Amino acid sequence: MSENPENTEAAEAPQQPEIPQDLNPEQAFNLLVNLARQTKLTYEEHGVVDKAVKMLAERLKLGE
Repeated sequence: MSENPENTEAAEAPQQPEIPQDLNPEQAFNLLVNLARQTKLTYEEHGVVDKAVKMLAERLKLGE
C-alpha cells in the first residue's frame, strides 16, 4: 500500500485553536489549568494540581 502525500494530514496532530494575544485573567488562568491537566503526571501530582486550581480560583475570585 503506498501513501498518498495529500492524505498525510490525517496522520498529523490536530490543529490547536489560536490563542488570542490579549488574555484576560480568567482566560489566562483557564489556559494554564488546561495545560496542567493535559500533562503526563502521576495521580498524586494531578491531585496537587486540582488543589492549586481550586485555591487560585478562590483567591483570584474567578467565575463570579
